[in-house]
Amino acid sequence: VAKHFDIPLILDYRDEWTECPFDFVSKNSDDVKWERRCLESADAVIFTTQSHIEHQTRVFPELSHDRTHLIPNGWDVDDFDAAGSMARQRTAAGSDIFQLSHIGTLAGHNLPGSFLSNVEQAFDMLPVLRERLRIRFVGRRSPEADNQLQQFTYQDNLEIIDHVDKRTANQLMMESDALLLISAEGLERYLPGKLFDYVASRRPILVAGQPGESANVVKLLHAGLHIRDASELISALETPSRWSNPDSPLVSSWLNDHRRDVLAARLFSLLESLTADSHRNTAGATSQ
Repeated sequence: VAKHFDIPLILDYRDEWTECPFDFVSKNSDDVKWERRCLESADAVIFTTQSHIEHQTRVFPELSHDRTHLIPNGWDVDDFDAAGSMARQRTAAGSDIFQLSHIGTLAGHNLPGSFLSNVEQAFDMLPVLRERLRIRFVGRRSPEADNQLQQFTYQDNLEIIDHVDKRTANQLMMESDALLLISAEGLERYLPGKLFDYVASRRPILVAGQPGESANVVKLLHAGLHIRDASELISALETPSRWSNPDSPLVSSWLNDHRRDVLAARLFSLLESLTADSHRNTAGATSQ
């Protein structure tokens, strides 16, 4: 269509295509062929993380860096305005209970089993943690995720809540002592949407699993910790005061840069510049 009408072709990679690491995305050799053709013809290709750009240009030599653009995902201010004061008025289970919450879907890309195994080891290594830690999972769950939750040895330390509306989810974030983000293998290049809401809730974030984009953002903002095993989990829970400074100017600046209205303005500015260039080129060719 772009070639027929001589207009710009712009690809927007909210997620990856043939390079998607998850088995719930079906693809074959025809997909690879078409992706190469699209990338070769595109005037601009938009990605949500720098890691996606680096990976895509490495795998597909048809795509040059000068045609790539970074416009990340973001958050909506309105989602938090109504409950903004609650960030400092938590109603967690009690002063002696540390409430760690995972808000959002659990499925093949972020199964909880590996993290729960680390929790079991931590409880065995330091039994007093059983009296101090409660883990809440809120949202939809795949059958595999449900099975892993049911196999967790210490069921009294779990709280399972089904899907809730967005405002309730944000309130539950703000009522937690910390928020859990599972960074499973394959997610290294991704910044899940929940990370932006997590940061906006001004609660400390515990990234569990693989290093990557999520762990890098949390580290950059001093917004929490990244742990990979039971020993690191114990260390984190023993000194929660060093996790983060959620009200820092750095966090506020990052949140302002990642508001959806700000990102939408950047996107439209890019689209306008590309269409203007196309119009000038077409006008020049016609005049000649």
